[in-house]
Amino acid sequence: MCLYCAAGSELLDRLWEDESFRQYFHERGYDLRALGKLLHKVFTPAYMRFKETLDPRALAMLEAQVTDDIMMPLLDKKGFLELWQSWSEDEREAFAAEQREVHLVRLLLQVYEDELRRVYIGAFEKYLTEQQEGERKEE
Repeated sequence: MCLYCAAGSELLDRLWEDESFRQYFHERGYDLRALGKLLHKVFTPAYMRFKETLDPRALAMLEAQVTDDIMMPLLDKKGFLELWQSWSEDEREAFAAEQREVHLVRLLLQVYEDELRRVYIGAFEKYLTEQQEGERKEE
């Protein structure tokens, strides 16, 4: 799973906990498993577009703080530190980036839950519309 798909998946999972969000998709015949198949095509790009609307400087500061909050406790653990030191720089960066992005989603949800819910539903509605148009063209 790509870095941003992990974050997009975390967001979908967290939003799914809301009954009204789940109900919206159930009424359209989709469950979480079916939506998971749309993650890379529909939901992750929606998350990325939302993230691009945020103040870049504030987001960079938040990402840096999140990295410290996540990595410092891990690096204090002997077993993890040994593993960390055995990884290449690319492996370290990939691990830190994924952890940072997933944690960032959790923080963004605290502030932007309603907006993120609308973003994901909007992306899904756009997907459904495109699917219907594609079906009409094939007829």
